[in-house]
Parts: sequence; structure tokens; C-alpha cells
Amino acid sequence: MTALIPTLTETLRETALAYVALGWRVHPLRPRDKRPLLSDWPTKASSDPLIILAWWDQWPEANIGIATGAQSGIFVLDIDPDKDGPETLAQLQDAHGPLPDTATCRTGSGGLHGYFRYPGGVLIRNSAGKLGPGLDIRGEGGYVVAPPSLHPNGRPYEWQLDPWENDLAEAPGWLLGLLAEATRKASPGGNGTGKIPAGQRNTWLTSEAGRMRRAGLDEAAILAALSALNYAKCAPPLPENEVQQIARSVARYAPGYALSDAGNAEFFADGFAGQVCYRHDTQRWYLFRAPVWRPDRDGEVERLALEAIRERQAQAVAIQDIDLKKRTLSFLLASESTYRVRSVLELARSRPQLARSGQEFDRHPTLLAVHNGVLELTGGLFREGHPDDYLTQCTGTAYDPKATCPRWEQFVGEIFDGDAELVAFVQRAIGYTLTGWTREQCFFFCYGTGRNGKSTLFKVLRALLGDYAHNTAFATFARDRTQTSHQEDLMALEGARLVTASESKMIGQLADDMLKTIAGEDPITGSRKFQHERTYQPTFKVWLAANNLPRVNDVTEGFWRKVILLPFHVRFEGARDDKHLGEKLLAELPGILNWALAGCLAYQREGLNPPARCRDAAEAWRADNDPLHDFLKTCQVGANLEVKASALFAAYEQFCQREGVPQVVKSAHAFTPLVQAHGFTREKRKNGRFFVGISL
Repeated sequence: MTALIPTLTETLRETALAYVALGWRVHPLRPRDKRPLLSDWPTKASSDPLIILAWWDQWPEANIGIATGAQSGIFVLDIDPDKDGPETLAQLQDAHGPLPDTATCRTGSGGLHGYFRYPGGVLIRNSAGKLGPGLDIRGEGGYVVAPPSLHPNGRPYEWQLDPWENDLAEAPGWLLGLLAEATRKASPGGNGTGKIPAGQRNTWLTSEAGRMRRAGLDEAAILAALSALNYAKCAPPLPENEVQQIARSVARYAPGYALSDAGNAEFFADGFAGQVCYRHDTQRWYLFRAPVWRPDRDGEVERLALEAIRERQAQAVAIQDIDLKKRTLSFLLASESTYRVRSVLELARSRPQLARSGQEFDRHPTLLAVHNGVLELTGGLFREGHPDDYLTQCTGTAYDPKATCPRWEQFVGEIFDGDAELVAFVQRAIGYTLTGWTREQCFFFCYGTGRNGKSTLFKVLRALLGDYAHNTAFATFARDRTQTSHQEDLMALEGARLVTASESKMIGQLADDMLKTIAGEDPITGSRKFQHERTYQPTFKVWLAANNLPRVNDVTEGFWRKVILLPFHVRFEGARDDKHLGEKLLAELPGILNWALAGCLAYQREGLNPPARCRDAAEAWRADNDPLHDFLKTCQVGANLEVKASALFAAYEQFCQREGVPQVVKSAHAFTPLVQAHGFTREKRKNGRFFVGISL
């Protein structure tokens, strides 16, 4: 190692700070142990230097844990020599090719940890032995012990190839292929356009052919129908010889529905495809109530199953063969028992016409269900809702292209004190919130003393978005919440497009690391109480409101570029306080929807483009939370400038003494990542380390 890299003689705290400078999330472990000191470490693991300083001030001998997964941008291959890990890896490399050189640590027990970049579009979970004996993976929800931590046997973890001098390698495709679970798998119900994509065509056509055969069609009729469906619905169509093979194969089966629970299930599935479906992720039946799918809450699916059985009874009356008619009716009458009906539904769950994994639903960020149809937000087109849109949520109003909202426009103008630029921005921001996009990677914070319209604005937006809106406690975004509380709160927000939270009292600290994560397009993993863990892609935009601005620990550009601050400085008291304003605005919801749609189209043309008033307010808030802000204002900034790192830290110490302000940053190691957070790089020269882009 060079002098740039912390050595084992330096404190664990300084090394933890060096990992934070790499963007890794760190948490403390028990001394000479692998167990975390924090019970909710997955939520609390941090890349905030101030938090790291506090932890290692409290536990100076703590080992260092590095959280793996997308948030740190790494996953780790753990090679255990006691379980034949090197031999297994050698066999894999002989079969697939060598692993690239990457940052590698020798563990205290003699094993190896290979650090790799976390790939985009792939979910890598923790696993033990999935690749073979002695090879484990640490991915989402995992962590590794990092140098210079001490193993329980007293030996240190040591870098063989350190991450400062050696770039982390991308894992080869063969390794990802063995490990990865795709975050977006093809779904059996089409792609929301009415077309059946490659990978689903054969299954879908076979299912359709089976339905035709059960209805009594012969091979020629089935082939003719399948050929038409193939060209009309499959994208691209299957080759004709494959369609012929499907028709030939299905025609070998006897026509009609068997006198069995399975036969009843097939009849039910054929008759109600597009009207009911079974979601295997939630283990619930859903009914299509245009324009959305709704969970069955009152036993409607059981009534439909009984209706299907009675339809078969009606058809059986026309059977000419007396004995067959008697057998058929006898079976179908017995099928009306509670046990038989439930057996039909149990079998129908797996029928391809009805079975859905859950990944099909709410996948289209530019479709918006309204009471009377669906809006395509990219062009403002209004149309009927279709079952294969797979929407489960709906706004709180219908679409009326002629509706207006004069009182709403007056209200928005008043709360922003007639600032036309700010009003236009808010219209774009609300239009953006209608979508399922999170590509702006931001959250909105409305602040100002009470009686200024924040609560009314949020109330109307929630009424407008209907099912797409969720209100949560402000504590969801506060730092003093437990991991379990945060997870349960966040899992309840799946599918939302608008999330609001308000607080009128004095707030402590924002959970800035969590806000940075959920505003950054990363998937959210967690579980609700008594449910299995699951992962979803957030589609919501967070709108916070408070009378006072809370404390924020994060000083990095990565957090503050996500902040959009909306000032509310106009108070409505006395004659200006309209007691009936809420009901007046709710009466204008169809017009407010049109106003928001115009904002959505404006956003797509112009982007969010926050005005200077919002940017300046956010910058002032950032300055209040940055221990180096005032000091750095005394420095010169420029591309060709540089200063020795030790000199800049000494100048900071002198500044604090001269100005009589507390010296929050106590060491040069803690000082470095905070300076780098402001965009200045540190370079090693022959005569020392220098910060580039800044000078005294």
C-alpha cells in the first residue's frame, strides 16, 4: 500500500471515513467480531462522515462493516478455503473464463473477498453455496467485514488489491448469469399494448387453441383461428410451422370439458378470461371493473364460479345421449357444493388465462386511470380502459376536456404571491407527479409558517390523485425511526405516484440517506408485518410540508441536487381566510385535472426547470447544514487552482478560532470527504496531497 491508503496503525475510524469517501455505506461491528452493533443496520448504515465520526467516537474499537448492494454500488464474492471455495472457483473459471482483477481483501480466517461493481438492471441477493461449495455472495441486504478489522482469532483483514489504487471490476456475464434475478421479467399477460411479446406467444396460442378444442373445433378450424390470432396479436408473429404444430397437437385431445373439477376450472377460465384474474404475488383474486382491476372483497369470484357451473348445466340439457346427459347433469349439480366450487377456483388459479405473477400490474408510468377511462400522458390521449392495461389504481375524478378551474388558479396564484414563474413551475411539478416517472430524482419540500395554503394544496392533490396518492406520517422521513418502521412505511407506498407528509411542530433531523435513496430510482426492498420480503420499483414523488426546516446531516451534492424547496410566505388570516375554500376546490377536480395535464405536457417539453427562488432557498438551507460552508466561502475556486490538503485543514482550524465558531470537523481524515463532497478532488503528488479546484 502507498501512503495514500490508511494503514493498520491508523484508527478504525479514519479507515471507515476513507470507505465513505468511496461512496460505500458503513456501519460499526462489535470489536473482534462480525456481529453488528446496530440492530437495524440495513437502514442506518451510512455514507455520512459526521455519522461515522459519532459512531467511532462512541465505539472506537468497533470493527468496520460495509453494506453491500445497489446503495453502495458493490457486491462481494466470498471465497472460503475451508469449504473448497478456491477449487470451486477454479472449476468455474475453467468452464467460463477468468474473473477480472478487482479490489480483493484477505479475511482474518484466510479466505478472500472479491469486490465487484453492482450491475444495473439486475438484483443480486445474498446466497450461500449457490455457485458451488465454498462460494458465497453478499448483495442486497448483506454486509462484509472490512480491513483493518480484527477477526475473532485476532488476525486482521488486509487488502491484497485495495479499492483506492485498483478500480472495482465489472463481473463477467457468466457470473451474473449464475447469480442474477432479473428485476423485470416478461409477464404472461401481454405488455399493456394488447400485443403478446416473444417468449409468451407459444404459451398464449396453445391456451387459445385449448379453449377452441374444448368448444368442439377440429384441427382445421383451430389452425385457421390461430393463424388470424397470430398475426393480429403476436409481436412478432410465430412462424407458421409452429402455429401448425400447436393446432395439430391440441387437436389430438378429446373435445369438450371433462366432468371433473379441472374441467369446471377450464370452463370458468375460458368464460371469464379478461374479467377475473388471480395474482400470485398477493394471493388474491381480482375483477376488472373498467378501467381498473380491483381485488375481490365480497366473494364475487365464487359467485362467478357457481355461475359457470350453472352455464354448463344449461348446455348439458341439449345433450342428445340420455345416459351422457344424466351423468353430466348429476356431476354438475354435485359441483355446486362449497367444496367443489372452491376446488374449481383452486385449480383455476394456475390456468394461463387467469394466472398473473403480479409484475404485469401498474407497469406503465404514462397511463393514468380516471373514472371514465384512461389517459395516455405522453400525448394527452383519452380512451377506454382495457384489461391488458393492468391498472389497479384510479384518480379521484373523471376526465372532462371542457372543465375549468378558476378558483384553483386563483388559489395557486395567491399562495405563491403572484409569482408567475413559480406558479408555472408548480404546474409542471404537479404534472410530473401524475406520471409514474421518477427520473428527475428529486423530492419537494414546502415550508413556511402556518395558514399559508400548504395543507389545502396537499388535500386537493390527494383528492385529485385518488388511489395514486398516499399520505404518511412525517416520521416516515425522520432519522429517529427504527428500521422496521421505515420498511413497513415504505412498503405501504408501492404503486403510489404522490406521497405527502406534513408536520407543524419542530422537526429534528431528516432521514436524508433514506430520502436520497427513494428519490434516486433505486428499488425498495422490505416487508409488511407478517409478510414475505419483496422488492418494488418506486413510482412516487415525495411532497413534504413543514413550518420549519429540519436539520440535515448530508452535505453532498448527491443529496442537495434532489431537494426542491417551495417557499410559502403568504398568510391567509381574517378576511383572506375562506372557510369554504376546500369544498370549492374539490368541486373543480375535473378542471384541476386538465390544469395538471397541461402541466404534464409542459414538463415533457421543458423539464422541471425550478426557478431561481427555489434554488436559492435550497442553497440557503444547505448552507445552514454545512459545517464548511462559511469557511469555503473565504477560499478561491477555479479549475487551475490547488492547495495542499494539510494547509487547507490548518486554514479551517484557524478560521474557526478567528471567527469563534465551533470546529465541528476534528481531523484531517474527516475533513477530506467533506471537502470532496463540495466537488473538489484530491490528488497525490510527490510533495504531498493536494485539493484541486480550490486555493486559499
